[in-house]
Amino acid sequence: MGSNTLKMIERNVCPVLVIPATAQYFEVKNVCLLSDFKDVENSIPDVPIKNVLNLFRPALHVVNVNSDHYVSLTPEFMNERGRLLDMFKEYRPEFYFIGTFDLVDTVQTFVADKNVDMLITVPRNHSFFGNLFKTSKTKQLVYESTVPILAAHE
Repeated sequence: MGSNTLKMIERNVCPVLVIPATAQYFEVKNVCLLSDFKDVENSIPDVPIKNVLNLFRPALHVVNVNSDHYVSLTPEFMNERGRLLDMFKEYRPEFYFIGTFDLVDTVQTFVADKNVDMLITVPRNHSFFGNLFKTSKTKQLVYESTVPILAAHE
């Protein structure tokens, strides 16, 4: 894993599977799809994700980490959840909405708690200024992950 891998992810050329050097292959039984639950019909590349899910037939955990979650979800989150449920209904997804600020630490804890074998992320394109001032969450996840990560693009 190096800078060329990250460049492939950033350029959205194709789906990229990153396998950390420390990862050990057993069986892919649990997959975690990270989503921001924003415009999922247009932002989630369901075809490449379904291709991976069809290979392994794992349990699908759809996770949203957002510091704005309090007691209940907004109607917007519930609508997007419904769209994701329709998109992946054949895989019987379980949904998790976690209210915290630290995405990377929270995902690492989730991976350990749920015995996740693969993460799926959908990297977002940021503006030039956004790239200058914001560290890519996908990049952080790639560097710190202990399980393979699929950076899925349409």
